[in-house]
Amino acid sequence: MKSRRLISPLIIAALVSAVAWAPSPAYAYPVTPFKGTIRGGLTEGGVTWYNRSVGVQGYVSDNTAGSTTVKFEFYQGTNYDNWVNVGTQTRTASGNGENRTDFNFTQGAPVGGITWVEVYLCQDTCTIQRTLGRP
Repeated sequence: MKSRRLISPLIIAALVSAVAWAPSPAYAYPVTPFKGTIRGGLTEGGVTWYNRSVGVQGYVSDNTAGSTTVKFEFYQGTNYDNWVNVGTQTRTASGNGENRTDFNFTQGAPVGGITWVEVYLCQDTCTIQRTLGRP
């Protein structure tokens, strides 16, 4: 009987200790999807909103004799009137027929972080497809 009283608290202590050391789940950052089309060109993907920076994943495709470029402009600010551009990135798909360029990159930012991302598709000129705000 004494051994049962001694073993039970030891088992409980071991289980509590094991639970306390279990790895915590990874934090899921919010993702905002985007999609845009232009004469023979297409882009689709998502923007992952990290603390300051954003991750951009997706693809751009082209089905023209020229090329299609997706352009991302990254801004900081609360209202459109006070946005500050903190970076621009482009990715291009080109050639005759269906061509696709995948992308997966991170855009860093200063203190305050990126609050807006504008997505453009360009052939001869660029047209805005989406304006994405931090959730």
